[in-house]
Formats: sequence, structure tokens, C-alpha cells
Amino acid sequence: MRRLKVYWNGMLFLPLLYLAICLGVETYWFEKKNMMGFLPLSRDGSIIIWAFLIIAALAGSFAIYFLEERFEHMLDEAGEEPEEFFRILFRRLLILGAICDAIAFLGLLSFLCNADILMMAAMGLYSYGLYARIHPNERVLKKLRLLAPTKGNGADL
Repeated sequence: MRRLKVYWNGMLFLPLLYLAICLGVETYWFEKKNMMGFLPLSRDGSIIIWAFLIIAALAGSFAIYFLEERFEHMLDEAGEEPEEFFRILFRRLLILGAICDAIAFLGLLSFLCNADILMMAAMGLYSYGLYARIHPNERVLKKLRLLAPTKGNGADL
């Protein structure tokens, strides 16, 4: 399942892409000499955005925690059926990865609204912590290697 590894690497690249977009926008669009860019929000507006981002990050963490347990149970139920195991593992990667990416994307959106790179960096780092959390544990990787013994099939995720 080389596809699993490609998707995993692609998801890990997304927060870096968002950061590059932020740096590019800040350099080429928000330049002070061009008098372009968004006006920073008031202090109260920034506090509201920070509060929203913290609540969204916590909600994403709780969603990952509960969905991860459900997927672990589904992977155990798959037994020795390789197709079912890979299907569930792929679905797990897409759903949990989308939650992690949504948190990093919220950092990008907050940057575009308020031109505060610190928000983007914080959300990107937090999403990387969640990516580390959703990486398949050793038990799942061992079963993956047993069900797909050929080299280069994604069993080395």
C-alpha cells in the first residue's frame, strides 16, 4: 500500500505549504511600502480569534481521540482480511488526517484575516503534534507488515 505512504507524506507537507503561503503573502502582499494588506484587528478581535482557534484545536483533539478508539476497534475486527484492514486503515488516515489538516488550515485562515504569523505557526505546530498522535501504533504497523509482506507497498509507513 504505497498509497498510504504517499498520502501520509502529503499530509505532513500541507502545514509547511500553508506556512510558505503565509510567508509569501506577508512578503509580497502585506508589504508596508505598498500600503496593501489587511488591517490588524483590534486587541479584542485578536483575543476572539485566539479563543476560537484554541477551541477548534481542542475540539479536533477530542475528535481524534474518540475516532482513534473507534478505528482501533474496527482494525481489530478486520482480523486477517488484508483488503478490509487496508480499507479501514486508509479511511482512518484520511479522516484523522483531515482533522489535523483542518487545524493547520485554520491557522492559515487566521493569518489571512489578521496578518499574525504567530497564529499560523502555533496552529501548524499543534497540527504536527496531532499528526504524531494519529501515526499508526506499533501493533497496527506489525499487522500491516504481516498482511503485506512485499517491499515498497506502504507497510513501512
